[in-house]
Amino acid sequence: MNRRLLKEIMLQRGFTAKRLAESIPIGKIVFWGRLWGISEFTLFEIQRISKIFQLDKKQIMLIFFDEKVS
Repeated sequence: MNRRLLKEIMLQRGFTAKRLAESIPIGKIVFWGRLWGISEFTLFEIQRISKIFQLDKKQIMLIFFDEKVS
């Protein structure tokens, strides 16, 4: 999860965490848990965020499916 990129997109589009959480819809605390990696966004939530921000496939992959190599 690339939270920095998601936060940048939120700011560019004028969305607060509360507004995006309500738009998905999930609770604000649940949203913050997802944003900080405590839990993961569900497929439904990713689809909703992608639709709200009109993300293309590359952006979706960069934000939600970053690859970590150890």
